Amino acid sequence: LNASEPGCGKSFTMAKLVEWYVTSLGKKVIVCQPNSLRRKNYKEILRFTELTENDIEILNKSHETLSKRKRLDCNRCDPDTGYLDYIATSKAKVFVIGYTFFSRYWQRLIECHPEIDLLVGDEYHLNGGWTGIDTASSRAMFGALKHISGFYPMSGSPICGKLDKVYNIIAAIEPNYYGSYRGFL
Repeated sequence: LNASEPGCGKSFTMAKLVEWYVTSLGKKVIVCQPNSLRRKNYKEILRFTELTENDIEILNKSHETLSKRKRLDCNRCDPDTGYLDYIATSKAKVFVIGYTFFSRYWQRLIECHPEIDLLVGDEYHLNGGWTGIDTASSRAMFGALKHISGFYPMSGSPICGKLDKVYNIIAAIEPNYYGSYRGFL
């Protein structure tokens, strides 16, 4: 858990951890954040690491069917139908995604890329992130962590006025510490 104050280097340490998983361990990584931060985190991973644009992909949709004209420029889609599965055809090692995308497609990401072994969450405390005892996003986080061994949540303001915003993160890191949500409160 990195709960450093804003501006204290969370992005740098996250980028170096991502790089280590990819280059030293040969693993793949999911970096989750609010949609508004996807481009920023993508650029910072490129800036602070030796990873290239080919190693990192921002995913904002799982699939689409391309028009005949667009198929001509696409080497990832079916040339006859135009169907493009962004998850299955990605060659990326780092997937930069929003929390909603993660909630919907985490299982497909792990199924298509079993090498994924680090889950990063930036600003997890914001709405749509991994807060709330029984939200789609928090259920997805706990489900994914059954298959992923590395977990690195980050927030410059983890409590944000409500202590229960950090329960899921503490429970994911050490489930036996409080035992239950009621024990936490």
